[in-house]
Amino acid sequence: MKCLATQHYTAEKEYEADFTSMSKVIPCGSQCLLEREFHIEYTHAKFQEIQMEFRGKMNCVVDKLFVEGHACRYDVVEEAIHNGKPEHKIYNVGFNRANMNINCSCLLFEFRGIVCCQSLLVFTQERVTKAPDKYILSRWSKICVGNTRTLEHYMVQKSKSRILNGMMDYVRGFMN
Repeated sequence: MKCLATQHYTAEKEYEADFTSMSKVIPCGSQCLLEREFHIEYTHAKFQEIQMEFRGKMNCVVDKLFVEGHACRYDVVEEAIHNGKPEHKIYNVGFNRANMNINCSCLLFEFRGIVCCQSLLVFTQERVTKAPDKYILSRWSKICVGNTRTLEHYMVQKSKSRILNGMMDYVRGFMN
């Protein structure tokens, strides 16, 4: 029962964030075309997460580049300060110039669906100005593919959540 309540709460928060995304504007932090693309596509909550990665790009530098045909491998060094001491982490980022596939050893995209700062740096190095479609997930899009999120959709979901809350209260009454 607790898991269902957690899922319900998370879904309701996502719908509220989606509704907010339709009525407010968050400015881009740079003139980067990639950032603007994510700004246009993503909800505010998801865009703020990707903006953190764009900011993190400032702490990264390309250390080495290996090229073989269309395949490139970058060693990207990220500088950070932990407990007052500088720390350097090296990430391996693979990029295929033919099909625009990118993968980073941090696996942020694979686990959270967000393009990491190291991959964004490589996109910049490769002069990629439009993110490949596979890196803009429809789940966090302001307008989902096949499911336009409108005020009507939001209100329907809000109504469903009220019904679910009522059912959960009813069940809790028997459990006490």
